Amino acid sequence: MQGTAPAEQFDERQSWQALRVPFSPAELQAAIAQFKQQLAQLQACAGQALGKPPALLARAALLQEAALHLAFHLGEVVLMRRLQGNYPLSAHMQTFLRA
Repeated sequence: MQGTAPAEQFDERQSWQALRVPFSPAELQAAIAQFKQQLAQLQACAGQALGKPPALLARAALLQEAALHLAFHLGEVVLMRRLQGNYPLSAHMQTFLRA
């Protein structure tokens, strides 16, 4: 998004290594803070219409890919929480959000 190409191709299998699991609550909170910062950067980037049509379309495609990727993982989290019984079904969401 910042005009720099990644140094290497992303390997999904490598992202599931046990070494990436936070070992403490502090590490988990640091990872959450980093994620929130990245989301803010994506949002800021989405609000800027920079470049001519080819570059603008490429930027829009990256934003769309990021949104789809995050939506997929959000769905996984919702499913896991529902299986554990601590996330409501759609019909009960209003009550859940008010609690």
